[in-house]
Amino acid sequence: MRIAYVCACLLPDRLAVEPGSGALLAAGEKGLWRSTDGGKSFTCVMEGLVTSVTTCLTKPGYAWATTVDGLYRSTDGGATFVNLNSNGYPAGEKAYPAQVTVSPADPDTIFVATDYQTWAYALGKATKFAGDCSYYYSHDGGATWTAMSDCDRVCTAAKNGTVYGFKGYKIVKSADAGLTWEAICTISNGGLVDMAYCEADGSLWTVGTTGIVTRIVNGELSASLPFGNCDVLIGSVEAKSIACDPVSGAVYVAGIFRTETEKGGILRSTDCGKTWALITRTTENNVANEGPYGTSFLRVNPNTRELFTIGSCRGLWKTKPQ
Repeated sequence: MRIAYVCACLLPDRLAVEPGSGALLAAGEKGLWRSTDGGKSFTCVMEGLVTSVTTCLTKPGYAWATTVDGLYRSTDGGATFVNLNSNGYPAGEKAYPAQVTVSPADPDTIFVATDYQTWAYALGKATKFAGDCSYYYSHDGGATWTAMSDCDRVCTAAKNGTVYGFKGYKIVKSADAGLTWEAICTISNGGLVDMAYCEADGSLWTVGTTGIVTRIVNGELSASLPFGNCDVLIGSVEAKSIACDPVSGAVYVAGIFRTETEKGGILRSTDCGKTWALITRTTENNVANEGPYGTSFLRVNPNTRELFTIGSCRGLWKTKPQ
């Protein structure tokens, strides 16, 4: 697998691939941008600060995004968006959403995290980044909203309807779309920053603030992943982001490598984390000094199987077809 450079000027905070059209959606400080040619060109579809964007594998043609004005939804593959703020949605400063998650089992089930302090920081009105975060869910596509407790953040959802998130150092899950929650295990890797669910084997993957990756199966934690067994990598990695291929089950981890020769890149495992291969910064793809190290986010196109990644200040990258 080779990594191809897409652009340098677009530095979005979040990525999503719309499964119907294959459109790539990139959200960031300069708005929401859409590409229908695999990242060769982009069109701005929403101006201003956009903190998150997501799509749903079981709802082709739809996309959701969060802005300072609330939650927006698209029914035309991300070309246009309409505001969904309605009955029960928080008002005033508490209405500033920071993240949206949609259940693939029921796309009318939507989870939104609101975080005024993060918004205030982004807008230059505060000096702290993290703040007062609360969660709301809707079971009717955004027509009505209910405040949610027992979960600090919803990170991912499975096709069977189970929703996963975290509260403090505990991984929690809900089998009833957020109505009730139960803790399945406690981690000790300094809190959570990213999470991915693998439909192929039902495993849950987490990235901690310390850069440690863990795998959870049936509520049981596996040992920290043995990145050192990768033939092309000597030493350990401080993980920053994780993603699972929705079709093959392959797991991708991006991060910063603690070696003098390798600054960072993306690792891939096709055997549930037993072995890993470095798929960036190799002689074959000739990007030893330019690859997407410092990667902050990963997304897999379910149609073309291309992997898109943000390479820190080095822009947006994607894998070239084999």
